[in-house]
Amino acid sequence: MQTTTTIHMTVRTLTGKSFPIDVDPTHTVGQLKATIVTTGKGKSIEVPRLEYKGHELRDTRRVDHYGLVANDVLYILPPSKAPNISLELIREDRGSAFDFTVSSGITVAKLREEIKIEEKIAVRQLKLVNNLGDEDEGGVVTLLEMQDDKAISECSVERQKVLVNNAVWEGVSAASDICILVWIDDRIQDTEGSQIGVTVRLDQTLGSFKKLLFDKHSFRCTKHSLILNSRELKNDDHTLGCLHFVDGCTVNAGR
Repeated sequence: MQTTTTIHMTVRTLTGKSFPIDVDPTHTVGQLKATIVTTGKGKSIEVPRLEYKGHELRDTRRVDHYGLVANDVLYILPPSKAPNISLELIREDRGSAFDFTVSSGITVAKLREEIKIEEKIAVRQLKLVNNLGDEDEGGVVTLLEMQDDKAISECSVERQKVLVNNAVWEGVSAASDICILVWIDDRIQDTEGSQIGVTVRLDQTLGSFKKLLFDKHSFRCTKHSLILNSRELKNDDHTLGCLHFVDGCTVNAGR
C-alpha cells in the first residue's frame, strides 16, 4: 500500500509556546486541526483558526493546497471578532461566478490576496457591479473600482456582484514596469499591517527589490520573510519575472 510522506512542522499556540507535529499533506485543514489537538501533549488546546504565513487556512482545503514545506510554522489564532461576509465574484476573463466567504474586517487588498491563494487567481483589480434601473428597460450597469486600502465592510458588497479583473501572466516584456503591493504583517514590530505600493521591473533581481524597499520605504527585508503565492522568496539573484511577479500581485512580508 502506498504511503504518504508527512511534513515535519511546528505549531505555535496562543500563549506563544511551540510543539512539533507531523502533517499529512493529503489531509484537510479540518483534519489537521484535530491532529493538533491530539498532539498537544495532554494540554488543553483549541484551534479556532489556523494561520500559515499570514493567511488563515480554510477547513475544507487540503493541506497541500497551501504549499506547506518542512520546518514551516503554523500559528493558532483566536476566534475572529468580525463577522464573515459572503461575496458573489465574477471572473472577467470567463464570465463564470463563484461564492467566496471572508471576514468583513479585511481590506480590499487582503481580499485580492485571499482570492489569489484560495482560488489560484492572480487578481489585478476588483470592481463593484452596480445595476442602476432595469437592464431590459434601458437601465445602466456601472463598475466602481474597489480601493485597496478600504475595508470591504465599507464597500457595500452584500447585495452586489464583484467583478474580478485577472492579472495577465503572459505577454509582459521583461523590461516593463509593473505595480505591486507589499503587505506588511501587523505582528511585525512598529507596523500596523501597513501596505506599500511599489513600481518594479521584471528583469530586476530579488536583491535589488529588497534594496528598493529599504532605500525608499525603510523596510529591512533581511529580518523578515517575503512571500509570493504561498512561497518564500529566498534567492536574491533570481529576477522578479522568474519568481512569477505580475502586475497587481501582492507580496506578504512576515516574521
